[in-house]
Amino acid sequence: MKFGKLLKRQIEQSLPEWRDKFVSYKELKRIVASISGSPADEAAFVAALAADIDKIDSFFLEQEEEFVIRHRARTPIRFNSFELQEAIKKAAEAAAEVAGIRREIVDFHGEMVLLLSYSSINYIGVGKILKKHDKRTGGALAALTLPDSDWLRSFQPPSPIPIQ
Repeated sequence: MKFGKLLKRQIEQSLPEWRDKFVSYKELKRIVASISGSPADEAAFVAALAADIDKIDSFFLEQEEEFVIRHRARTPIRFNSFELQEAIKKAAEAAAEVAGIRREIVDFHGEMVLLLSYSSINYIGVGKILKKHDKRTGGALAALTLPDSDWLRSFQPPSPIPIQ
């Protein structure tokens, strides 16, 4: 399957508020196709790519920070296993509370998986567009750009949140 179609499917399956935060692959591909070799064309591509990476990176960091905040907010309501067993034995409402906590954890995990998928698909998209650029221009922008981990920090798999 072509990457553009894969990206489109991924965007359609993502959360609605995330849809405009993905790599603008089609637009970047159009810019690459129009490069004629002039420094102005090259500068336009690099500027568009940098703006896209900034957009992706900012969104990723914002989501990551939100997840950490949400995780820390949930931490105090955890029970140790003995307290949980006692609560379940004592009252039916405790079971409902536990089910609610489980739902929250499952939802939270699902959103983290979506963020990991977001990160991966955007990393692949940036790599592919750089490869297209290099093939079209004979340049080596991909080799210069991709190893720079500071520039592409959001494309690294998110580190697990330590459970306290």
